[in-house]
Amino acid sequence: PDYLYSRIAEVRRDFKVRVVLCVVDVANSNEPLLLLTSLASANDFTVILCWTLAECARYLETFKAFERRSASAIQEKLESEYMPRLEDTLTVIRSVNRSDVRVLSRNFGSLKNLMGASMEELALCSGIGEKKVRRL
Repeated sequence: PDYLYSRIAEVRRDFKVRVVLCVVDVANSNEPLLLLTSLASANDFTVILCWTLAECARYLETFKAFERRSASAIQEKLESEYMPRLEDTLTVIRSVNRSDVRVLSRNFGSLKNLMGASMEELALCSGIGEKKVRRL
């Protein structure tokens, strides 16, 4: 902890974006991570936890690749059209595909109506079987 305190005190004056990249390599990590999170939060640092050295290396490579780019280069581009947004939302559910979303959209008209539908109403839709109904 002493090293972390001194590094945070040293770094916090020099950079706008401050990150603590931590490899979690101990079995009981709750207490140390609570301390780390509290310390980082109090000093406006972001904590990124990794469980392997390879994962840490990927984060470092990504940070290096994007260090001179604007934030918009890595931000997700949001769709403005309704149907692509509905597809993005519903295809997160395992086994629900884009054609299922189109069927559901035709039958219910909106996400609100779909969410209010009973399991029986969902089961009446073509291609939507019992498993998909339960997941929806």
